[in-house]
Amino acid sequence: MKSRFGILTLLFVASFFVAGMSLTGCGGSSHSIEAVSTTNTIGGSIAGFTGTGLVLQNNGGNDLAVTASATSFTFTAQVATGGVYSVTVLTQPAGANCIVANGNGKATANVSNVSVKCSSLYSIGGTVKGLTGPGLVLQDMVATTLR
Repeated sequence: MKSRFGILTLLFVASFFVAGMSLTGCGGSSHSIEAVSTTNTIGGSIAGFTGTGLVLQNNGGNDLAVTASATSFTFTAQVATGGVYSVTVLTQPAGANCIVANGNGKATANVSNVSVKCSSLYSIGGTVKGLTGPGLVLQDMVATTLR
């Protein structure tokens, strides 16, 4: 009795695969098994970048040199479904500072919401007159201190 049950089960499974992996329910509708993507692209938008020299990285590698005036990016190497991604700025462009938002996560689908925002850097300076002793401390609005 056990061997007949095993053989019948094996025949059923084999006929399922031979039939093109298609199942037909009681209502006559057919359901196909579709392949699921096992890798996902990582990318997003870029704002405020007009120069050259910006290089992004994902997971400490896959360097991506961003072209001047780019508004979006996608890394060439994909990340396995369920794998982590960590987008960082490897090289800041000359005269600008770029920061990454939404740069870390788990890739459960293609990722397109990483945001890179760049802003120009400006020099702050001046002249101090009449200083006769130590103790002067200057600070800008970003909390950079100059003594």
